[in-house]
Amino acid sequence: MRAQFLDIFQAWRHWKDGTSLELMDPTLRDSYVINEVTRCTQIGLFCIQEKPIPTMARVVLKLSSTSVTLPHLNRLHSSLAVSQE
Repeated sequence: MRAQFLDIFQAWRHWKDGTSLELMDPTLRDSYVINEVTRCTQIGLFCIQEKPIPTMARVVLKLSSTSVTLPHLNRLHSSLAVSQE
C-alpha cells in the first residue's frame, strides 16, 4: 500500500512541476502525443482526487472527448492524508 502512495505522490509532484512526461516509459518516448499523455495524467489524478470516485463511463467520456473540460487540479484529496513534501 505504501508503494501506491509513493507512486501517487510522484505523479502529483510531476504534475505540479509540469514534468508529467517523466512518468512515461522511456521506450515509448518517440511514439506519443504530448497532449494525450498530459490529459491522461490529469484524468488519472482526477480519478483519485474526486469523491466519490468517478464512474467508468465518466472516465471514458473524459478520455475520448477533447471538448470535455477537465477540472483544475490544485491539491490531492484530503483522504490521501500523508505528507506530500
